[in-house]
Amino acid sequence: MNMHEKILDNLQELVYIADMETYELFYYNRALAEEFHIPQRLHGKCYEILQGRRYPCPFCTNGKLSQDGCYVWKFYNQLVGRHFLLSDSICEFNGRQVRTEIASDITEHVLLQEQLDKNLSLQNFINHCARKLYRQDADLPFLIDDVLAAIGEYLQADRAYIFEFSDDVVRNTFEWCREGVVPQKEFLANVPVGGIARWMPNFYAHQPILTTDVESLRESSPEEYAVLKRQDIHSLLVFPLWNGKSLRGFVGVDNLDPERIDSSRVLLSSMKFFQWRVRLPFCGSVYHIREIL
Repeated sequence: MNMHEKILDNLQELVYIADMETYELFYYNRALAEEFHIPQRLHGKCYEILQGRRYPCPFCTNGKLSQDGCYVWKFYNQLVGRHFLLSDSICEFNGRQVRTEIASDITEHVLLQEQLDKNLSLQNFINHCARKLYRQDADLPFLIDDVLAAIGEYLQADRAYIFEFSDDVVRNTFEWCREGVVPQKEFLANVPVGGIARWMPNFYAHQPILTTDVESLRESSPEEYAVLKRQDIHSLLVFPLWNGKSLRGFVGVDNLDPERIDSSRVLLSSMKFFQWRVRLPFCGSVYHIREIL
């Protein structure tokens, strides 16, 4: 090993050198070998070893390189599942013109930025819902329906709804359904509270109910399973609705996108900051929903 290779092997960055015409790998350093789980002296084409391809990469930057400087770009390598900041250049190696690439792993930075972007998007959406509910130029029931529709679309759910308690039953008073999904509100006007008995301890503890697989309830909660199965529900997330110290009902979504569960938790729980003035259709009273948690 010559002096240059020793220097490159001590770098944290991934480095490789490949022939620009044949794509043969002439060299790669220890960091790259460890990242790709390959021996250090493996022979082959760069696109085979580093990308898992049978043919040259369609995104190869060879055509963008010149003697004037480096070409810097970002790339996600599916073979190792990491994001990289790449610096490509042309140099001479053993008398041949070769491509040298130096890669810095920026995966943590990219994931952090993606999470920040998601959080900002979610916060903007929450503010959007709040503005809807505080409009003065429309009836509140219409605004609630509008917000439920926005929530359902944002979470890519099949249904979004509000249920309200009345004595020993719970009633579906507000509902939004995705196109093609059969509405359930008409059939859920008088659901015995016993059908959601498993939920009540969570509700009184101000905690949500998350069910990611309804089939898991077949044996443990057959009554609840029957109600959910009849509605073609595969998963759900519901939060209790409190008015002061009184449990008034719950808000929830059905068949939500599994990748949006965290967003669903934040979105539904954040609605505790809203104040909704709702007229109950079954008793004519007026109250404020102040908490959803």
